[in-house]
Amino acid sequence: LEVLEVERAHVLGLSMGGMIAQTISLDHPERVDRLVLLSTFAGTTSFAPPSAEAMAMMVPIPGMRPDEIVRTRVRGIAAKGFGDRAPDVVELLVAQALAKPIPMSIYGMQIQALLTSDRSHELAKIRAKTLVVHGDVDPLVPFENGRRLAASIPGARLAVLAGCGHLPMWETPDELAREVCGFLA
Repeated sequence: LEVLEVERAHVLGLSMGGMIAQTISLDHPERVDRLVLLSTFAGTTSFAPPSAEAMAMMVPIPGMRPDEIVRTRVRGIAAKGFGDRAPDVVELLVAQALAKPIPMSIYGMQIQALLTSDRSHELAKIRAKTLVVHGDVDPLVPFENGRRLAASIPGARLAVLAGCGHLPMWETPDELAREVCGFLA
């Protein structure tokens, strides 16, 4: 924002990006106009954990090819049946991940940040008008997390995406666009 000389902006974050967006809103409230939090949570003390299946697919079986790892994860974090309904989307996400892979050292740091980061006791300080969007069948960050997040931020609105898992921009793009654009309008 400094480099672009932007005083205030709408901030949107998905998953870990939603955690970062919360931090930006808390650390620089004067810079955040509206806040949109997608498929995310506030931190470890308030976290409703993923399903056992979602946790298992995050640990690849030794010897799995990289494309199999990504394919398994994409199918595992989306709503049940999404991979069968949209195999072209799954393959696009696999191709994108393989084109720019995350080094294991960085992946480890991301997991560490997820496990040690917590803003749950600070959420009441968020003053930006906030929209929390969450799929009701998210296996990675269960819906209860979105409900708790919205309840903890003063005036926040919760938008529920029916039949959506962790990837709303791919699973329910029209509904997501309607919610976000309506909120930002």
